[in-house]
Amino acid sequence: MTGPEFLTPNQAAELLQLPRRTVLELCRRGELGARKLGRTWRIPRQAIERVFAPAADGAQRP
Repeated sequence: MTGPEFLTPNQAAELLQLPRRTVLELCRRGELGARKLGRTWRIPRQAIERVFAPAADGAQRP
């Protein structure tokens, strides 16, 4: 994937094809390695790429 190093929840939701609300919940639970800056979340692109990595190599996620 190419693009910005950090994504907004809206951008991450679009890439993951998930509702924005789900992405925000994943951020709150610490599952995406996101950081809150003021009132906004920023999600590292690498965290999004890790979500897809297990599917790419054929491994199953627990």
